[in-house]
This record gives sequence, C-alpha cells and structure tokens, in this order.
Amino acid sequence: MRLALQQAREAAAAGEVPVGAVVVQHGPEGDVLLAQAHNRTLADHDPSAHAEVLALRAAARQLGNHRLHDCSLYVTVEPCSMCSGAVFQARLRQVVYGCAEPKMGAAGSVLNLYANSTLNHHTQIAGGVLADECAALMQGFFATQRQRNQQQQRQNALRDDALRTPARCFSCGDPPAPEGHYTDATDAPALQGLRLHWLDNHAVSDADVPLLLCLHPLWHWGAYWHELLDVAAQAGVPALAPDLPGWGRSDKPKKMAWHTPAVHGELLAQWLCTHPLRQPGRPVVLLAQGLNLPLALALARHPAVADAVAGVLLRDSPEIEWSADGGWSLPVASQRWMQALAQCGKCPDWSQPLRQWLPDAAQQTDPMAWAWLNAPFPDAGHLAGPRSLSGWFASTAAQSDARVPVWSLPSDRNAGTVWHNLLAAAHALCGR
Repeated sequence: MRLALQQAREAAAAGEVPVGAVVVQHGPEGDVLLAQAHNRTLADHDPSAHAEVLALRAAARQLGNHRLHDCSLYVTVEPCSMCSGAVFQARLRQVVYGCAEPKMGAAGSVLNLYANSTLNHHTQIAGGVLADECAALMQGFFATQRQRNQQQQRQNALRDDALRTPARCFSCGDPPAPEGHYTDATDAPALQGLRLHWLDNHAVSDADVPLLLCLHPLWHWGAYWHELLDVAAQAGVPALAPDLPGWGRSDKPKKMAWHTPAVHGELLAQWLCTHPLRQPGRPVVLLAQGLNLPLALALARHPAVADAVAGVLLRDSPEIEWSADGGWSLPVASQRWMQALAQCGKCPDWSQPLRQWLPDAAQQTDPMAWAWLNAPFPDAGHLAGPRSLSGWFASTAAQSDARVPVWSLPSDRNAGTVWHNLLAAAHALCGR
C-alpha cells in the first residue's frame, strides 16, 4: 500500500485524481511486484484510465495472460464498479484498498459487487489499510481543486455593465492573437469585478533592471507590443503589456463615462503594486504612445508607484506637439482623428481611420499586430473605451509634470532599431 500511495502522490502532482494501484503476484518463492500505476484519465484522454485498470493491464502484459489468478491488487481508494468489473475479469485472488469512496465505491460504500453471490468469480476484499493517509491525500487534492475553481469563477465572472469579447474573435491572423494572464478584483479592488488581461515576456533579471510597463496605443491593445516583448526578453529586461479595460482581452465597461485617465491610472497602479515583478528598488519605465500620454502621467503621479516610476518614454508620437516650457498640445490632424474615431462606433474597423488620420502609425505597425487590430471589437457594443478617447484630453494643451521625465523618441522605419532604442532609453532614464 505504501507503493500505491507513492503512485497516488505522483497522480496528484500531475493534476490527476490521486489514486494509485499495484499488482502483486503470490508464489512459492514469495511475492513479486508485477505492476504499478496511477490515474491518467486527463493525460490519456481516457475515461477508463483508472489506476486499477492500468495496473491490471500492465500486470497481464508482464505475465502474458489476461488471467491473474494468483495476484492481489492494492489500491489507495475503494474501487468503482468499472474497476471491479476488470478485477472479476482478471480473476484476481484479492483486492486490498485504503479509504472508502462514498460516491462511487463498489465494495460496500454505494454497492457491494464483491458480495454478489450470482457472479461466477468471487474476489476477496479488504479495506482500511492506511486509510487515514489515503483519505488525507484525496481530501487535500479536492480542497485545492475547489480553491482553484473558486478563483477561476471569480476571474470569469462578468459584471452586468460590461462586455467580454468572445475568445473566438482572437483567432484572426496567423498566428492567432497572443493570450497571457488574467487578474481579478482580488488583486486590484479598483477593477470592481472587471477582468484585466496582460502579457509578459518571462524575462529573468536582477532587481535593479528596470521594469518596462507598455501602455498600448489607444487605437490598439496589448498585443501591439508583441515584438518589443520578445526583444526585451532577449535583452533580459522584464516587460508587461496590460490591456486597459475596454480594450483587448480585458472586460469592457459599456459606459463611456467610466473611461478616464484617472480611473485607468488608479487600477493600473493597484495592479502593478501587487505584481510579482514590482520588486522593491526596481525602477519602472512607462512606455506610451501619443494619445495615452494623459494615462501615463496619471499612473506616474499615483502615490503608490510615483517613487518607482523613472519616467515616460513616448514612441512615434507625431500627434503630440511640445512647447519650450515642457507643455504639450494636440495638432489639428490628431483632433480630427479623435473626432472621427468617436464617430465610427457603428463600424468597428479602425483600419480606415488609422490610415486616414495617423498614416505614420499605421505604416509602422507590423503586419502581425495589424491583423489583430480589430479582434477585440466584434460589434459597436464593445467600443465604449475607444469611443471615449475624445474626453481623454479635457483641453488641447497641458503642462507636463517636472517630477515625471518624459522622453519622446524619434520615429524609425526599422522595427528592430526602434525596440533597441527604446530599451537603451529605458536604461538611460534609470541612470544605468
């Protein structure tokens, strides 16, 4: 039974229901271990792949005989009716189990096939061997499963005043749009039940290497940065690319009034504070593009992260004009583009407005990201976030905060050069 318990632990480690079984042959020279196995129903996509059945199959192959007359089966949990049927077919001498199975057990818990006198073979049955250890393993496994399911349910819950883009919409392009991680309200109370999606690049680095937080263009979503995430990973720079609520794979509040730089800055600050990559002493560099400068500044000024933010990098932002005193303003072309974007809610296709009003941005978006452009917006109901853009600039001019360095990087048609320049600027902002 100890061997069977070890098999059960291996099943639990693999995410399978922790049941283990061994088959022992009794002979004149002593007992011989013929086979051992654990549940593999998930791994094998096989509803019959219970530990008992797999162990019986292996033992029969070992002996070259489907009859196991002089053998005993040791299993950590009371066999079900399917496994008991296999026991009878194998003509086993004895079955010894650990703990009872009150929902499926066929050796006395739900029914007792072993006491059925009409069967043509009778196998001896004994239970309760190391029952406490066997039961504890099962109970611990299902307790963990329940916690995981509850967390998944929280993450999958959808507010009545929000929409969620169906997963099938992101199958556009070749390859399909990337999928990363999801964060719920337990990590950022400001989300108020909304699900936030984000990508990362799994870079391994020291704590003093800056964390790059990539704020997607407001006409795209986090997948826009997929090339940069790869380049940063190769350079050992950790990077995160969240989808703002209303964009990408994140939930989309239906009301335009919900979407403001202050609201988005608050929830991003809360999320960033709980993220494992947000380590003490690690500087954070915000990467923004044009129209999301107000969001970048709102996040950079947030008390929870202000001390960590080294500055803001703006990539390819011709829509921002800078004055000598550090102020910024919107040129007429960008204002017209925002008006057009707010008015095109009946047609969730950004490609035409982009080509018309921001031709440079459209040309500098790589083909793969361009193919994913419209994926989050299958209809007009999902467009409250993008349609709120005209309200993100309360006026056409504002002052930058002297406490938040903002660097605007020049455009470059070579994507590889752009990404390496951004990484170099991020290190320079942090004084590295």
